[in-house]
Amino acid sequence: MKVNHDEVNARSIFIKNLSHNVDETVLETFFKDILHSTKSDIQRITIVQKTKKKQRLYGYIEFTSVAAKIEALKLNSSILDGFKVQIFEKRANLPGAMVNCSDDEDVILISTV
Repeated sequence: MKVNHDEVNARSIFIKNLSHNVDETVLETFFKDILHSTKSDIQRITIVQKTKKKQRLYGYIEFTSVAAKIEALKLNSSILDGFKVQIFEKRANLPGAMVNCSDDEDVILISTV
């Protein structure tokens, strides 16, 4: 089955400034009220960290509905595990966008559900 990236992006968010304690369960709990009110679910969670600069994590969340994504965007600047998270619409990745990453900015995948 072919994935329609525009449809996936229409249901997805980018979330940054996550603490290292945040995992899939924490994110599912954070969005629980939205999932209930929009009768939606989370299709996929991807959490990413830069390898050498012990920075906070960022991630992508794909919901099963656009309504859930719209409501999730309203949680921008909310506090999650002691940190003010920033939530944006997910945009399509640009080909070659990571070509110029230096060694200390390599990206590793922490988890994906």
